Amino acid sequence: MGRTTTLYHSIDKLVATLKAFEVLTCDKPGKYHVQQHNVPNAEVSSFMVYAMMNVDDSGYYSFQEVNTSKYFFPFGYQITKETILQDDRFMMSNLGGEFSVALNG
Repeated sequence: MGRTTTLYHSIDKLVATLKAFEVLTCDKPGKYHVQQHNVPNAEVSSFMVYAMMNVDDSGYYSFQEVNTSKYFFPFGYQITKETILQDDRFMMSNLGGEFSVALNG
């Protein structure tokens, strides 16, 4: 019984937090819509990718994975190959016909 009550209380708090951050908007009672926040600044997007790669500690990512990471929900970003090539924190290579991104040592 206690677990169910805790779950309902936690869900209410989580939904309230997502509403406060304008991640969830209420279309009508009981129906919510996720509001994505786009990051248009290439330097900020580059930093976000750098942070994600440090936290995840994977050796490399495909270029597609870099642009579709779910780590930054509810933020949407796009990073270009040119941005990655110009940023000294990254290196790009071609593995199996696919562009991959890794952190410089």
